[in-house]
Amino acid sequence: MKNSFYWSSTAYEVYQDRVLVVFFNDGNVGHTGKNDANYARCVRR
Repeated sequence: MKNSFYWSSTAYEVYQDRVLVVFFNDGNVGHTGKNDANYARCVRR
């Protein structure tokens, strides 16, 4: 797994042009622009 942020399908409620991202190495959650380049990872509940 790349040491980077991964897309979440959850929109960032404060800014509609942003989405939440997760850094799986430490569990950190942030937000980024919808047009920014990030990785995707499939997960199941």
